[in-house]
Amino acid sequence: MNYKQTNKVGSYIFRNKPSVYVDTLSLISYPNYLVLSWSIVPSTKVLLENILKEEFNDLLVKVVVYCKNDRQTSSTDFVVNKDADAIRLFNLSEGLYYCELIAINSQNVSITVKSSNEVKRSLSQLNEDSPNYQWLEVEEKEHSWQSNISGYTIYE
Repeated sequence: MNYKQTNKVGSYIFRNKPSVYVDTLSLISYPNYLVLSWSIVPSTKVLLENILKEEFNDLLVKVVVYCKNDRQTSSTDFVVNKDADAIRLFNLSEGLYYCELIAINSQNVSITVKSSNEVKRSLSQLNEDSPNYQWLEVEEKEHSWQSNISGYTIYE
């Protein structure tokens, strides 16, 4: 048997993009504000389309920011129209902050895509020029089990 030898080395690119795709949602604390950043990867968009039965561009995607303090839990939300971006939040009161990235279809069916880390925020200097957010109190719902009836029919 004759084997042909060659000195040429082929160069192949196996990955043009990162090999691991991960959705991100994070809160980063700075002295005068919080930065909220998110990213939705293409594979998650396809999953959302399949679960919610609508195109991703037709879904309402929003970030809900929660603030827990001694007395109550309150929330505010931001509608986002990009796959990845960042928002700076100013004039925040003391408390524990976290957020959720939520996708909602036209029939008001929602799914939480990602939850963020928790960030403890201490009272800082308020800036008069910064926007004031409309915070709503989050009501805790009691969870209860309901009895269900399931029926099967056999057709011949």
